Amino acid sequence: MRTVSPNGSFQMNIHKPEYYNALKDYNMNLKKGLFTDADYLFNNYVNDLYNLRKSYNKDDPLNLTAKLLLNSLYGRFAMKPITESKKFIEFDQFNKFAENNVISDYIEIDNDLLFVTFEDTKLLEREQKLCYEIWSCDSLC
Repeated sequence: MRTVSPNGSFQMNIHKPEYYNALKDYNMNLKKGLFTDADYLFNNYVNDLYNLRKSYNKDDPLNLTAKLLLNSLYGRFAMKPITESKKFIEFDQFNKFAENNVISDYIEIDNDLLFVTFEDTKLLEREQKLCYEIWSCDSLC
């Protein structure tokens, strides 16, 4: 774990409490985000499925279906998308690589080799497409 104290211009992903805390000390511009004031975003969904599950015997397929839907909600929506990749880069190629990629961290292995963590735009586009497909699906609306 590292403590990050950036100076100048930088990009990072932060959660709502961190954002409001950072506003006290930093002049920040938010590029994109998702804000919600709902404490219980899926409260009705969970309660309805749980009541459906309780109303059927454990041998009934509807009990299992409700259970799987409840577990799937936690599994999908609680996951953080992985949009970072890691790569070894020679030191003389680092500046060119940094011009085309958002680098979140790097470790100097030796005098001419770096281990770089960067935002992979292909993974990010895939995740954004997947999220759009999930939220635009007629069965969830």
